This record gives sequence, structure tokens and C-alpha cells, in this order.
Amino acid sequence: MNEKKLSRREFFQRAMVLGAAAAGAGVVLTGCSSEKKAAPKADAKGGADKKPAAPKKKALKCDDVSALSDAEKNTRNTFKYVAKSTDPAKNCLNCQLYQSKGADACGGCQVVKGPIHPAGYCTAWVKKA
Repeated sequence: MNEKKLSRREFFQRAMVLGAAAAGAGVVLTGCSSEKKAAPKADAKGGADKKPAAPKKKALKCDDVSALSDAEKNTRNTFKYVAKSTDPAKNCLNCQLYQSKGADACGGCQVVKGPIHPAGYCTAWVKKA
């Protein structure tokens, strides 16, 4: 084998390059974490709150009608579909025509095509039996 002795200068140059590479890799890997940690909030007495805040629930959006034909969009308008009912007793979730995927997902309707919000309403509403 061909053994070459490193000079002191080469040793320190290689050590600096290796150290810089390790530090850079640490920074990159820290930035790649999928969960971000929030700083603890102070309570009324000035102490840090021990419990992390619950993640905010993303508002359900059921308004993408780009895949619908003009006739289907007209049907939505004809039946005056809205994503939020003004009457809590009359909403899509308790309508006979609503095809539910759960209260946290957009569903469908037998009359009004496209994504339907569970809290929505239209004039075709029929009380669920």
C-alpha cells in the first residue's frame, strides 16, 4: 500500500472541511423536520404553559366547481346552494338527499352536483327520515 504521511497543515485543512460539512448537514437536517415546535406561551403569572397548543383545524372548503359543466353550475344557482345554512335545523348533513362522507369532509347531493359542504343548504332540502 502507498502510505503518505499528512502534514500538519493538510490535517487541519481536512479537519476544517469535514467540520464545516458536518455543521452544514446539521443545519440542513434541522430545516427538514416535518413538525415545527412552537415556543411555549407565557401564562398570566409569567410562567411557561406546559401543554403545547392544539393544532388549528383547517376550515373545510367545498367550493371548487371547476370540474362542473355550466348546466351543473346553473343547477347550484337555481337551487340557491350556499356553503353555510342560515337555519341550524336545515343543513345538508341532515338532508335526505345529502351523500355524506362525514361532518369533516365535503359530501355530495342527489340533486345539486359538485362538492357539498355538510353545513350547507339549498332549496331542495328534505328532512332526513
